[in-house]
Amino acid sequence: MRSALVALAAAALLAAPAAAQQTRLSADNFDVRTTGDLVRLCGVQPSEPEYAEAIGWCHGYGRGAIDYHRAATPAAAPPLFCAPNPAPAWPDVLRAFLTWGNANPQRAATPAVEGVFRFLIDTYPCPRR
Repeated sequence: MRSALVALAAAALLAAPAAAQQTRLSADNFDVRTTGDLVRLCGVQPSEPEYAEAIGWCHGYGRGAIDYHRAATPAAAPPLFCAPNPAPAWPDVLRAFLTWGNANPQRAATPAVEGVFRFLIDTYPCPRR
């Protein structure tokens, strides 16, 4: 189950969808502090010159957040979110992250790591026991 969670979170932050809004990035955009910063970075289009760097940062940030969570959370702790089985395709999860980020502007100023987990919790809730 943990490997599915890692795959799901990494998928959410790996590839940019074609429907995302185009944004021009500056060096400051790569200093991801807020959820809004991460949404902008992850929404870069493949046609933009910063695409490879932005998607690398997007993926690395999400993967790092998940890896840290896995390392810091006891194995017996209840999961924060539950990946569906089979896990959604990577571009679909990223599209969902961007949609969630744009639909929740009140979260734009929150720390980016909080946004990653809030997205996962809201989008992939665990069944009630």
